[in-house]
Amino acid sequence: MKPEELIDHVIAIAMEAGQKIRQIYQQGSFSKETKEDNTPVTSADIAAHNIICSSLQALTPDIPVLSEEAADIPLSERSQWRRYWLVDPLDGTGEFIAGSGDFSVIIALVEHNRPIMGV
Repeated sequence: MKPEELIDHVIAIAMEAGQKIRQIYQQGSFSKETKEDNTPVTSADIAAHNIICSSLQALTPDIPVLSEEAADIPLSERSQWRRYWLVDPLDGTGEFIAGSGDFSVIIALVEHNRPIMGV
């Protein structure tokens, strides 16, 4: 599929993930852990990650997904990808935890190491 054929679907995916994040944020009850790189991850990050990754895989099964919350794919494998989704399910986790409301969902389609679409 061409990016222009995907954009409305990807916007809907980002909106769904954002709604889940907002629901968790408004409840004020979320778990928090520290990743190996010493950065925080919350249950909202994981919930958004699950929504985005499963939805992108269903939409474009031939395009791999690289998410900040599942970045354990070896570079030797990723470097061979011609096209892939690059995802930060909850950009601004620290702000989410602090309660500032300053966070977002980021989804990009990367082709030949250049972003060609972003939501």
